[in-house]
Amino acid sequence: MLNAQGPRALVADLARYFGGAEVRVLQLATEIGPERCRVVCLWGSPLAKRLNQAGLTPYELREDKIDPRLARSLKKILSEGSFDIVDAHNVQSRGWVAASLHGLNKRPAFVATVHSSIHQEHRRNLKGIFYQWVERSLLSSYDQIVTVSAYLRSELIGWKLRPARVSVVPNGVELKRATRSKGLETRHELGLAPDDCIVGSVGRLESAKGHLYLLEAIARLLPRWPQTQCVIVGEGRLHETLLQHAKRLGLNDHVHITGFQDDVPRFLEAFDIFTLPSLTEGIPFALLEACACAKPVVASRVGGVPEVITDGQNGLLVEPGDIAGLASAINALLSDRNQARRFGDRAELNIAEHYSLSEMVHGTTQAYQAALERQKENLA
Repeated sequence: MLNAQGPRALVADLARYFGGAEVRVLQLATEIGPERCRVVCLWGSPLAKRLNQAGLTPYELREDKIDPRLARSLKKILSEGSFDIVDAHNVQSRGWVAASLHGLNKRPAFVATVHSSIHQEHRRNLKGIFYQWVERSLLSSYDQIVTVSAYLRSELIGWKLRPARVSVVPNGVELKRATRSKGLETRHELGLAPDDCIVGSVGRLESAKGHLYLLEAIARLLPRWPQTQCVIVGEGRLHETLLQHAKRLGLNDHVHITGFQDDVPRFLEAFDIFTLPSLTEGIPFALLEACACAKPVVASRVGGVPEVITDGQNGLLVEPGDIAGLASAINALLSDRNQARRFGDRAELNIAEHYSLSEMVHGTTQAYQAALERQKENLA
């Protein structure tokens, strides 16, 4: 934990699920420590449960995130907590923080941490249009904006936000957790043989993660590689859809969906190849952890992924939604295991040099300081 002296931050994350943003919030709360960092989240949410398990008692809001009374509860926390900074990690959180400010005696410095592209993630549906309107309305008033990739920073600057107010602080992983370990034990738990070839993926079971394309690619690979097994670690709304699609493709004995797992590196150790077939991404933790485990990667060329994976150097990139390209890239790694091993080793080195947890925490605290200084300038 960091020194208890210094500005106090309230991190707001009002999500019902547990994804990359929530991993980062949990990391920050743990590393910065409860004297300088508290979290406000929804009562009983997966994030709240994990914070409590770690002894980092969060503020838990009992109102639903569409309940107008939530703004009053947030205002009370801000009024009584003497926070210097509020760091909001999703659109809903930023909206409710804005709604809680009316009549507040002391205005904290505002930081927005942006994890993904609303434009890409929602593809012009009504929810995406509304969220983008909210973001455009709110972000210009924030003292500092943190993005997890240079790609997202460029997108936000395209919204006419001042470049000096938008910084890049990539996600980071705890390298000591991502170690070579018990891959054979994990295979045994999954009912898989030591010589099966596991092509795996980690992520929420949502359409934007592209798992349907991965299943199609696996179906194309099976005639040549009959020992291929597809393991998907995650939970979400598409669980049954994926199982039904696997059945239609004749993949019943080759697809395994594990549900949410706390210890992702344990599953990554069992993978021969890690795939990220997403349609949109920031810089996902699953990708960083796979690289930290020295796994060869096949990933979509989206968002911040090319900032981590250089095609042909430490992994292979394909166009999003390109089933044939995805199958071809996986086939290339299955056909040349030595090259796959080299990709994994280079990816691991890249993580150690550029995507450590300590770098993420340091970058975040720098962004907090920049927000405080900008707030002072505005009040002067």
